[in-house]
Amino acid sequence: RIPGPLFILEIWKACFTGLIESPEGTEELKWTAFTFLKIPQVLLRLKKYPQGDKGQDFTEEVNNAFQYLLKLTPLLDKADQRCNCDCLGMLLQECNKLGLLSDSNTESLTSKRYGLFLFRALERFHIFLDIASICNCPIRF
Repeated sequence: RIPGPLFILEIWKACFTGLIESPEGTEELKWTAFTFLKIPQVLLRLKKYPQGDKGQDFTEEVNNAFQYLLKLTPLLDKADQRCNCDCLGMLLQECNKLGLLSDSNTESLTSKRYGLFLFRALERFHIFLDIASICNCPIRF
């Protein structure tokens, strides 16, 4: 038996991969609707069924799945670039709206994503500064 959070994670990985690899046009629209509208609805239905693991609330399983998803930064970045939006943020909002995530978990996950984004941006900026200093290139802002 696959644990709930890993099952949910695999669904989202497949959805984001479908979004990234779909050709522009109607296929892209189908993947978008499926990912951001249909999958949260399916999860809402699953929430109503008793889980095999009595120790964990379904909303906590959804939260844990998002924690795993946050570690897949390249996948999330590609999806954001392909769709020209914050895909994870949209999915978090929809799951929060349906009661699959608490407000506090939604805020925490959102801040972690933006924290990682800012960290990587600063890291790239420092690399840029290091290269500029090695090349003896003056930098003007």
